[in-house]
Amino acid sequence: MEQGNQTEIKMAKAELTQSPGARAGLSASTALARYPGPVLVLTEAKTFEALNAEGEALAEALAKPFGGAIASVLVELATTTEATGEAVSEKISMPAEAENPGQWLDAILVPQSDGETLILCRDITLDVNVRSALVESRQRYKDLVEVAGDFAWETDVAGVFTFISAEEALGFNAKELIGVNPETLLAHPAVSTALPFQPDDVVLNEELWLNHADGHPLCIMVSALPLYDGLGRRVGSRGMCRDISVQRLRDDILSRSRMRDRVVSYIVDTFRSKERPEDMLHTAVTSIGRALEIQGCDIYIRTSDGELSRADGFGSAAGEHDWTQNVLDHIEDETTFEGELDGYKVLATTTEFHHRGNGALILLRPPEEPWTEEDRALVEALREPLGSALAHITEQRKLEELSRIDELTGLLNRRAFNDDLDARIGRSVRRGRSGALIYVDLDNFKQVNDTHGHETGDEVLKTLAGILHQSIREYDLAARLGGDEFAVWLDDTDQTIALGRGKNIVSACNDLKEFSGSEDEPLGVSVGIAVYSPTSEETLEGLVARADQAMYEAKRGGKGQATIAKPAKSE
Repeated sequence: MEQGNQTEIKMAKAELTQSPGARAGLSASTALARYPGPVLVLTEAKTFEALNAEGEALAEALAKPFGGAIASVLVELATTTEATGEAVSEKISMPAEAENPGQWLDAILVPQSDGETLILCRDITLDVNVRSALVESRQRYKDLVEVAGDFAWETDVAGVFTFISAEEALGFNAKELIGVNPETLLAHPAVSTALPFQPDDVVLNEELWLNHADGHPLCIMVSALPLYDGLGRRVGSRGMCRDISVQRLRDDILSRSRMRDRVVSYIVDTFRSKERPEDMLHTAVTSIGRALEIQGCDIYIRTSDGELSRADGFGSAAGEHDWTQNVLDHIEDETTFEGELDGYKVLATTTEFHHRGNGALILLRPPEEPWTEEDRALVEALREPLGSALAHITEQRKLEELSRIDELTGLLNRRAFNDDLDARIGRSVRRGRSGALIYVDLDNFKQVNDTHGHETGDEVLKTLAGILHQSIREYDLAARLGGDEFAVWLDDTDQTIALGRGKNIVSACNDLKEFSGSEDEPLGVSVGIAVYSPTSEETLEGLVARADQAMYEAKRGGKGQATIAKPAKSE
């Protein structure tokens, strides 16, 4: 991973100093250049170099007097990452200038093995400002609630109102409440405890729910004390009421908001803690499923062909259903869907990144458990964080795919081929089916480069890659191992089929003769074939060695032919 990071950084540096035409082929550095935020490299000399346009602006700012303190913080963090070998994240605040209101950045510093540090920044100014505005709004709301008007009251020995201090209380005119027993105003008449309107002793700040004049319940805080005459006889009660419905509603909203924030923050934090896209998706879908206590949760990601493909799921009801595609089609146009389908309560929405849909979330519950406003709010709050995560996963997959491909031929490179070949052999053993490894090496290729130049040599390599690609099935593997060496893996193939396929490759490569360096040394291929038996217990290294040996036997036998390797010794 570190070597890959170094390569991307070096390519990005080179791209910034090359012409646009020269930069066009640098796929990995293009991904860094398109990163939605400043990207810098802190060199061993403790200087900042930009890897994209936003990075240039940040590097310029760090070079200014006001940027010195921030630069020092980044250098100190880089020293920490270099010591621990682990990436760190830090929020930094860029000071305001005459035409710049200031900016907040989330900087992730990743140490490199060559002593440099990669710095990826994300603009979180909006998040900080929104959070600040929310805090200010909450404080203002609290102040308004605390100065809300109260009303005083008195009841007689029978417990009915005899006095109301305000002109209006609970939505009633004060005169309408005189003679009314507070018990008749209870929003929940089943309450069995003694009401504070007829207390036996002092009552402070007791809460109960009373109906407003229009019928909706209000949360009222009551403080009261009993009244006695000169002879000590109970004559009634006196107290104060305060409508705290708004405060209770606010507390409820804040509580649910905090819960949403915790769930969203947890999911986002887990994304950052995972390296593999599959782990990121699984953590997200599991966290959402558990937070909402649902039967099923599925995440879909938009593929390169524009379709939504299921990426992961959670719960017993997760997976494709007969109605899934209809729901996906609906939310493409309407953003959200809610309804009952096939015995499930379904809630679905799209995920967004930069205001463009890049995935979908489908949630399922039993029909007797309806979706609540809190559920809907949480799903809505997840749309953008999930969209951002899916965008990151998509870009990471692109980079991973680029790292697996030979740039010249478009075939797998050696590392990717060996990784996939190891997995294919394991599958061959589990399924009890044989396969075949074919090594292909160009004959007299050096003469082509010597006579016609390396451009013609590259054309030969690309032509051979096309021949191999046409010679295999969609699920087989083809790779350029390096130089003029190629390899093919054929699933579910015996010796007869493998030899026939090898001979076809040799025959198809007759078209390469037009590139020959000379008539005496015609261009062609030699093919070595090793058939793998799932019962042989042969290692990957042993299989490769047999195929390589068979290829050299084909060369020693006159070139331009296919040779089958002897079976593995353990068979």
